[in-house]
Amino acid sequence: MEKLIENIKKGAQTAKTEAGRLTKVVIDKTTNIVDITKLSLAKNDTESKISTLYRQIGESIYKKYLSGRDFESDISDVCVEIDKFKAELDELSDQIAGLKNTVVCTKCGQYNNKDSEYCSKCGTHITSETETVAPDVIVDVVSPNEE
Repeated sequence: MEKLIENIKKGAQTAKTEAGRLTKVVIDKTTNIVDITKLSLAKNDTESKISTLYRQIGESIYKKYLSGRDFESDISDVCVEIDKFKAELDELSDQIAGLKNTVVCTKCGQYNNKDSEYCSKCGTHITSETETVAPDVIVDVVSPNEE
């Protein structure tokens, strides 16, 4: 009878240890998913800002075209801002790839398995300079109201 009770205690202890380990795994995965979601939302927000700037350029060019004025110098500031947002998009994509343990294709932006030689979307050769490592620091996500 004592042996049975001892086996039950050992089993309970093993179950407790395993439950603790599984809880940690679930917490880590949930945290990872939350981080990926935050970065994806920031990426979508940045893409939206770029689209707005593209629309502004188009409207500006068209209005200047209608009035017969020169418009090239007026849009250079907006182009610089677009370049800034595109760099931010690249950083966000790299961070998401690191969290997903993937690499981003430099040609089309597709996330690929780290061991892939070619992009699963466009077929571009994935070089060592395309590889992404999980970031040590996550970009702070700032909502448009906080800017």
